[in-house]
Amino acid sequence: LGKNIFFTKSNCSQCHMVNGKGGRLGPDLSSIGTSRSANSLADSIRDPVKEIPMGYKTITVITSDGKRITGVRKNEDTFSIQIMSQNEKLYFFLKRDLKDVIYQNNSLMPPYGPEVLRQEELEDLLSYLDALRGK
Repeated sequence: LGKNIFFTKSNCSQCHMVNGKGGRLGPDLSSIGTSRSANSLADSIRDPVKEIPMGYKTITVITSDGKRITGVRKNEDTFSIQIMSQNEKLYFFLKRDLKDVIYQNNSLMPPYGPEVLRQEELEDLLSYLDALRGK
């Protein structure tokens, strides 16, 4: 049941990968059961802003022509920045060519409250995630 919720109902796999299947925008969860407790995962699912993993805070760049691209920062140094957009496209910019870089203290992951994911479904999902121990 939890695997079905992950890959279909809640569409976690749009952003998260498990054993080579799924998206690349969010953290790979293939061995999440070895590093996070069920309570910690439940908090992240219900309130993703509570604790955002390093490298997954939202960032928006504004190009010199005013285009806004929102995603997560993949790499940054003094002169350049690389981000992955919500559709998993990688962008590389020289900072001197940007109007602005906006660092946001939020997550691209939506909250999955009880109105979206019932408690019983959350528990099934947590059982599936807890069983993910890598290969």
